[in-house]
Amino acid sequence: LLSGFVQLKEAFFDRKFTLLSLVLFTMLLGWLLYFQAMPWILLERFNFSPDNNSLFVSYLGVSFAFATIVVLKLLIKYIKEPIRIVLICVTLQAVATLFTLIMNESVVWLAAPFVIGTMAISYTMLLSIFSNAVSADRQGWVMGVTGSIVAIAWTVSGLLVGPLGYIHMTAPLMVAGGSVLIAGLALLKYRY
Repeated sequence: LLSGFVQLKEAFFDRKFTLLSLVLFTMLLGWLLYFQAMPWILLERFNFSPDNNSLFVSYLGVSFAFATIVVLKLLIKYIKEPIRIVLICVTLQAVATLFTLIMNESVVWLAAPFVIGTMAISYTMLLSIFSNAVSADRQGWVMGVTGSIVAIAWTVSGLLVGPLGYIHMTAPLMVAGGSVLIAGLALLKYRY
């Protein structure tokens, strides 16, 4: 029952993983706040019906697939260095998330593929970086660690999104953008 917490402790207190764990957590927290707040924002601000919200989520799914199938391959081919790819992507994710604060429907649709696509690429590359940081016999452990970080990010975002939204409709997006910016700043300090 407590193994996930033990793994988290190891991830955040092992110097090899402390910054990477912080980057993964804050990047995912930003994405999850965005993802959980957008249907409510679209309903309240733009009078989206459930069908329109479903269309928006489907649009995110197509953007996710395009980013991981096409864009990720291009970035690996031309940039090659995983940390640089993640840094570029978290920067774009933060900008796109904060750009959404303009609260214009066209801007929301335009920014969405960048928010989801860059998160998908960052997540994939971060898992690769975690995996490459350990030996073959520790692969299961490190994937358990990343899974625990994902679970904590889901939990924290779920606890924050409602109260933030009641402070102000755009507060979850502000915190989301700030969280992803923290991921980028932490990544600048990462040495591998």
